[in-house]
Order: sequence, then C-alpha cells, then structure tokens
Amino acid sequence: MRWYLSLLLASIASVSTGCGGNPEVTLKQLAESQQDYVGRGVLTRGVVRHERDPDGSNYFVLSDPRGALVGLDPAEKARPFEGRLVHVTGVFQVQPGFGRIIHITSISLVIGNQN
Repeated sequence: MRWYLSLLLASIASVSTGCGGNPEVTLKQLAESQQDYVGRGVLTRGVVRHERDPDGSNYFVLSDPRGALVGLDPAEKARPFEGRLVHVTGVFQVQPGFGRIIHITSISLVIGNQN
C-alpha cells in the first residue's frame, strides 16, 4: 500500500509540474492519437469556450483555430478563462458519451505572443 501511495503522489507531482518535462502537445495531436495519451498528464493550449448540451447542461472546452476540441473538467477552473488563450495541464481521458477531456491540474493565461 505504501508504494502505491508513493507512486500516486509522484504522478500527481509530475502532472502539476508540467507533466514531468513532457513537451506541449497540440489539441490536434490529442484528437488524432487519443489512445496514446489516455491516463497521461498532458500540457496543451487553446481558447476556453462555453458550450451547452441540448439538455441545457453547460460545459467548457478547449479549442484551437482548426476546430479541434477537448472538454475541460472541472468547469469551475475553466469558467474564469472563458474566451481566453490558456495553457492547461492535467490528466487526459476519453469518456464514453462525451469524448476527449482533460481533468485540469492547472490552467493559466498564455502571456505574450507565444506560438
């Protein structure tokens, strides 16, 4: 049990510090190779958008100029950045009935003209 707890804490620490040094991935890469990223910490960027399901429920997505999307969870972390270009770090998953989603560890504004 101790080793499991240590492994869990190390995983959380690596996600919170930029995914353990993993380079930034694009939303396009996440869309095209989603199975390669499931369960892994990712660092990506995009514009936070507010969406609404036909049933009236609200959610937030990260989008890029080419239309690639990934859901953001929890909504409370994404909401203050609506309409803004951000970096997002978190754990990537594919949820049945929803699709690609990042469970946010950190989210911050992209400062300056970073490509």
